[in-house]
Amino acid sequence: MIFNENWTKEDNDYMRKMIREGKSQDDIIKHFGEEKVLFHPKKKFHKTHKAIYTKMFDFVNEIKINPEKTEFTHKRKNSIAYTNKEDIFISFKVNEHEYIIALFYMFENDIISYELLFTTKQQFEQYEKRMKEFLLIPGNHFTNEEQNELKNILKKETNFNELFTLFKSLTYIINELYNDIKFFYGDITFSITETDNPKKIRLYKNLIHDSFPDFKYKRRKIKIQDEYKYIYYYSKY
Repeated sequence: MIFNENWTKEDNDYMRKMIREGKSQDDIIKHFGEEKVLFHPKKKFHKTHKAIYTKMFDFVNEIKINPEKTEFTHKRKNSIAYTNKEDIFISFKVNEHEYIIALFYMFENDIISYELLFTTKQQFEQYEKRMKEFLLIPGNHFTNEEQNELKNILKKETNFNELFTLFKSLTYIINELYNDIKFFYGDITFSITETDNPKKIRLYKNLIHDSFPDFKYKRRKIKIQDEYKYIYYYSKY
């Protein structure tokens, strides 16, 4: 078996110990967490996780998410795509797990918007590490390919076992941040770029809808690396 940084030999040895002790698969998943078990080299937990994943996504999509006050901090960094523009990154915790909301400045289809993504702190650190590697390469930065690679790091899945609590915090933070941005820049538009995961798109849409029920919605198509995808725009006007 070939191990990896997310599922080490020590992890595997402890899992085998739990099996010898008569622990169930649910016990093992609870111990390691539903995100970590996905990294098992032989995909041992994928079928079980898929059922949990689908159930949680459907549950969150069926109910209204009420915001829950959450402490957060945010910082601005130079845009990876546009000169003299800034991307916004928000840090917060849920049940001691650290998360990042990313708002990427975007100008497509003659519309200025902030593309919404959220991810774990661990994935964000991978994003920053890869970005620094790109900056060491001679030439212009960031190319379309580099931008897509960086954003794809942030599009990896999060801790689904706390998805409901997570979205309650997200709704609160997005509202608070929108008011801050509006104070300086006026009304803004949020955007969501189509991914290969339709359930995640639905979650992002629900997040925006529950945060801003009076926002209007429109969809536009763009070309990304020889492939056409939709951008979903949400704004007050």
